[in-house]
Amino acid sequence: MWSRFMIVSFWGVRGSIPVPGKSTIRYGGNTPCVTIEQDDTLIIIDCGTGLRVLGQKLFAESGGDPIKAHILISHTHWDHIQGFPFFTPAFIPKNSFTIYGAKGVNRQIEDTLAGQMESPYFPVALEAMAATLSFEAIDEQTFTIGNLEIETYNLNHPGNALGFRINGVDGSMVYISDHEPFYRLTTTALAGGEDDQEKIDFAKSRDSAYTDFIKGADLLIEDSPYTKDEYTSRAGWGHACIDDVVEIAL
Repeated sequence: MWSRFMIVSFWGVRGSIPVPGKSTIRYGGNTPCVTIEQDDTLIIIDCGTGLRVLGQKLFAESGGDPIKAHILISHTHWDHIQGFPFFTPAFIPKNSFTIYGAKGVNRQIEDTLAGQMESPYFPVALEAMAATLSFEAIDEQTFTIGNLEIETYNLNHPGNALGFRINGVDGSMVYISDHEPFYRLTTTALAGGEDDQEKIDFAKSRDSAYTDFIKGADLLIEDSPYTKDEYTSRAGWGHACIDDVVEIAL
């Protein structure tokens, strides 16, 4: 809890694959899933394996009452959606979920979620989910959910991804899943002998927009798996190093 008006909970924080075991007990081994609660509004960000644990809790605490939530999916790489087929509340008829995914990708969010549940990958089809599921395609825009204002930002990650800023009455939080600063790629290109002023200007513009997007937030949640040395061999993978995140945040 970071505000008496908004509750943020982590159900999964890992990337690529779930990693349960003794070495991951402190932060857990599930892939990304975060919830934001304010009054009667429940927002779920990403559907990694942590979604299964969240679903069990929601089901146990519902007392038979309908469960309603809004699900924001940053992008559809597997670690961000692999918990969805195991989300128990989605199989209960009286429950309802609005699911938001990025525009401009090869497949709509509904098709992607259905695809990972097709045979031979999974024995239960999306159509077997008896809850009311609504799907919304979103881009860089602002909209409201309950009393919360949602802003989105197009991240720098292969296949496209969205960052989310959630503004409440008493504070704001930003969720940046997988993102690589644009200037990092520009610097790498220049080191390789490329000189494209248009790319440089674009990188500066997007990085400036990113700084504005996170400015003034009370809480920043951002993917940053690398040190500067580790980043060298991973440029272009769509992830930041911790030094970049700390520098921009401060």
